[in-house]
Amino acid sequence: IYPTVIAPLFNKFQPLEPGAVRSRVESLLQRCGFASKGVFVMDTRRDFIFIDDLVDVVVQAIVDGTGHGHYHISSGSDFSIKELFDATIAALPEVTLDEEVEVRERNPDDAYTILLDPSRVRSDFGWEPKVPLEDGVRKAIDYYREYGISQTFTHLKVGE
Repeated sequence: IYPTVIAPLFNKFQPLEPGAVRSRVESLLQRCGFASKGVFVMDTRRDFIFIDDLVDVVVQAIVDGTGHGHYHISSGSDFSIKELFDATIAALPEVTLDEEVEVRERNPDDAYTILLDPSRVRSDFGWEPKVPLEDGVRKAIDYYREYGISQTFTHLKVGE
């Protein structure tokens, strides 16, 4: 079967497999040669979509045969990384910050925003994302609390 729908799957967020959050993050930092130097966010914006919304479109394309061609399955809104951070802190009432998180200037090779146009997927599939960023972050954290984290990934390299 030749694919009739192509959808770039990036900037999705979802719960990962079981494990312990703090120990996994610390283990990742250690394995990558990083020392935790506090919390900061970059001055960038991204179009995030919760995994459940993305899967709804993919399933409709596979099961119902809806669509043909290239689609941007996205929220159609760009959120600052600070907004993502704030949603995460809001979903963790046990976490209090001693000071406001530092917003750092992005690297010269980093795009300020990645914002996709989902108008074609919306019209062809009759689809709208259902899970707002804040709710998706809370759902992901609830999942982590229940199942933990067993895998982590970073695009950062040692020495950066």
